[in-house]
Amino acid sequence: MRHALVLAALILFALVNGQPVQPQAQPPLVYHAYNFTGTTNIAGFGLWEFRSLTDDLFALAKQYPQIVQVVSLGQSHEGREIWALKLSDDVSAEDPAEPETLFIGGQHAREWIGVEVPFLIAQYLAQNHAVNERVRRLIDNLEIWIVPMVNPDGHEYTRLDPCPTAPQVPCRLWRKNRRDLGNGVFGVDLNRNWGFQWDSRAGGSRNPQSVTYRGPEPFSEPEIKAIRDLVLDPNRRFKAFIDYHSFSQIIGWPWGYSFDPPVPLSENQRFDPPSDSVEYARIGETMAQLIWSVHWQPYRACQISLECPYPAAGVSTDWFYSQTGGISFVIELRPAKGEPGFVLPADQILPTFQENLPAALYLLEQVLAELIVRDNPADDGSVPAREIGLSPDIRVDGAPVGIVNATEEPFGENDHEDAVANAVNRVYVTVHNRGLTDVPNAIVELYWKDNSQLALSAWPEGWEPIDDDGDPSTAPVFRHFITVPANGSTTTTFLWMPPATTPDATLLVRVRHLQDPIKLLHDPTTRLELDRYDNNIAARRVQVFSTTLGTSK
Repeated sequence: MRHALVLAALILFALVNGQPVQPQAQPPLVYHAYNFTGTTNIAGFGLWEFRSLTDDLFALAKQYPQIVQVVSLGQSHEGREIWALKLSDDVSAEDPAEPETLFIGGQHAREWIGVEVPFLIAQYLAQNHAVNERVRRLIDNLEIWIVPMVNPDGHEYTRLDPCPTAPQVPCRLWRKNRRDLGNGVFGVDLNRNWGFQWDSRAGGSRNPQSVTYRGPEPFSEPEIKAIRDLVLDPNRRFKAFIDYHSFSQIIGWPWGYSFDPPVPLSENQRFDPPSDSVEYARIGETMAQLIWSVHWQPYRACQISLECPYPAAGVSTDWFYSQTGGISFVIELRPAKGEPGFVLPADQILPTFQENLPAALYLLEQVLAELIVRDNPADDGSVPAREIGLSPDIRVDGAPVGIVNATEEPFGENDHEDAVANAVNRVYVTVHNRGLTDVPNAIVELYWKDNSQLALSAWPEGWEPIDDDGDPSTAPVFRHFITVPANGSTTTTFLWMPPATTPDATLLVRVRHLQDPIKLLHDPTTRLELDRYDNNIAARRVQVFSTTLGTSK
């Protein structure tokens, strides 16, 4: 009777305050790994089947055909498909203007939770596109790829008990794929087989019997060749990546092969490029805080080879960053250490997914940034322009500053667009962000070249950094760090002293950020031409006059 009165009071309170008694029902999540009916000698676990994952992927695409598509990226050694889910607002079409992201899981067979989490993220996105504005914005502005099970052969092998090839070893703890190496030896560690720094000293083992055997050569394994070919498709631009593993509750970033800080390979070492460590730490620590806020589970954010630490080479995280310059993380899921290790109880699937969901959504939002410096006045930033040397976002104030570091004045209508030789000129550079996310610490670099010496388009040959302090006796200062708000612009001012022997020069602006890297050309025989640059590179041709404006040197 007492419980009935309390319940009645709660209902009356809810009605008086205009609150519904029952919350709106949410679509059920599918736990395909553990709800499959089967038998096993491993206590607490159901029986996994590759077939059940396949069925769930196609069921999701059938339920949400406008935004979900199942794509086969290739086949494993034993002929199983490497299935990917693609999520986008018009999923059957290819939109080159939309950046792409990639989440993968299950490279290591025994890490079952590493398959569950990316699958459940895909399911959550599909189920909430129509009812959640945040999710709708992500799917409508990105192309999201999710590959839950990269290693289906190895995963199937973990279901067998006893092991047919080694009865004394629990199949459940098998790590590698199932390549037959001969003499009863099987398997390559897929996450030591990626092509970047594959043969580094921090890499996997050369011993085929080792659990970290790296394979006979880089990308020898079809499972990760399939992922490689997706990322390197010249019609795609991947900007963010997460590789889900277990266990140890870590959010790790490059480099894994080296203690060096992460620097994009697109950067020319001659110009002493800054690392992306600050931005990796900012994004990684934010993700860790978001995870903590759900179930109070601590995840450590760290560079893989340093603070984590477990140096490793030939890994997916290093390879993705080396090829794209974009955000690349490995997330080691529950538990933090010790028991239950890789055999995570089924009752921890849901909380592990729940705590990782906000971090995944946050990372997807970072990719919505889009930095642009216009190539010519008609450039709207939708595609890289073919005309070069006419950028309206690079403006030169030909009225000499007179002294270095003088007070900056706004660029006026009567200011000159040409430069004055042997004098310090102001150069105004405006960077736009067409994206939906603020960009902190965007790197803006300004270079110049004498047009009489070399062809306009060659890079980096012939280009010199602007000497921003106007003092030729000191090292050039040609790099500024700025914050560009979402759907906004920021202007920064450089100082430039062109020599009198340069009557015709070109200024080149490069803007990059971990959230919006400069796109690489993957054909090493192709020269990087200005008219093939991405939208965050632009140039302006400038006439250099003597101190009496209008009299060319």
